[in-house]
Amino acid sequence: MYQQQPPIAPPPMAFAPPYYPPPPAPPRRRAFVLLIIAAVVLAAAVAVTAVLGWSSVADQRRGVADRKAELDRIAQQEQAATSKQESDFRAADLATLLQRVKTLDIAADSALGRWRSGTTKFGELNTAMNDCDDAVIAYDRAAAPFPDRLFTTLPKRIDLDNQETDCGRSFTASI
Repeated sequence: MYQQQPPIAPPPMAFAPPYYPPPPAPPRRRAFVLLIIAAVVLAAAVAVTAVLGWSSVADQRRGVADRKAELDRIAQQEQAATSKQESDFRAADLATLLQRVKTLDIAADSALGRWRSGTTKFGELNTAMNDCDDAVIAYDRAAAPFPDRLFTTLPKRIDLDNQETDCGRSFTASI
């Protein structure tokens, strides 16, 4: 019936190693080339930005240090100006000038009373009031350059509505 066939065997000759073709060349697609160029440009841009950024940060730090030094110098100048201003305020001796205004106000009031009683001439009253007004002007002029914070016990300006420093104005309404 059936005849058995012998198994297939390799031919009796020697085999050479199998032949594999060389690998294909990498694809040179336009998108791949553009991607590589973009990556190189991006890396160069990051490197340039890092270098410029670092120098800019160094410049900013140097600028901050310069500004701090300038602010310290300004603070020292302001402190010196404040202490000089306080020294000038004490040297102006406004308390003495205020006392002079009060004394001349009393003298003007007294001259007005004597003038009303007829024991003195109007010229003496006029002189007393002018002297008092001059003292008020001198006080106001001496006090003008100083800031309000220095006037704790003294007035910034002479109050001509106050009877102690009005140079006789409270009595002149009755003349």
